Amino acid sequence: TELHQVKRECKVHQGSVENLQLTVTTHQETISDLKVLAVLEGMLVVLEGVLDVSGGVLAVLEGMLVVLEGVLAMLEGILVMLEGVLVMPEGVLVMLEGMLVVLQKHLEDTVAELRSRVASLQQELDNSEAVQKDFVRLSQSLQVQLERIRDTDMEVRWQHDEDIDECQGCHTSFSVARRKQHCRHCGRIFCVSCLSHTVLSGPHQRPSRVCDVCHTLLVRDTAPYFSTEPPHTPD
Repeated sequence: TELHQVKRECKVHQGSVENLQLTVTTHQETISDLKVLAVLEGMLVVLEGVLDVSGGVLAVLEGMLVVLEGVLAMLEGILVMLEGVLVMPEGVLVMLEGMLVVLQKHLEDTVAELRSRVASLQQELDNSEAVQKDFVRLSQSLQVQLERIRDTDMEVRWQHDEDIDECQGCHTSFSVARRKQHCRHCGRIFCVSCLSHTVLSGPHQRPSRVCDVCHTLLVRDTAPYFSTEPPHTPD
């Protein structure tokens, strides 16, 4: 009778331990989700700051360009006036014309330089807009990834080979040459190219292949997988 009592208590304690392990796993995944979202929000704040500064500098340069073009028009008017002053000594007239040519050349060079700067800044703004589009794609991709991670709490993670026809990363169809590989963390199916990362797991530290998202979540001191290039646009 005491032996049966001990066995029942062991089963109860074992169930409690499994429940605690499930709770810890759920909290760890929630923390990982929050870390990825925090990285995205920080990068978006930096991009908005760059766009604000670039827009202000462009406005200042355009204002300076307008002022210099007005000065150039004024100097051209002075040149016309000097050409009409024929009664002045020829030497003085030549000297003034020379000074005017020098000033006009300097002003034209300055205007050309400003135009070049404005064009360069416009290119930077265009690049910033392209970066912003990449961030939108990144945000959409991360949202899809996070939703998939959250959905795994309500379903079996391991994907079966017969259920998947294309890589979950690059969406390329599988074939004899492109075989199916499982991520050892999330259980999803990828091609070999999209499963290039490995992490050490278990008491014997065996190397296990994982996808980009799981590698970012499992290896804390590594750069996020989206820091080198924007992720694939989600379907």
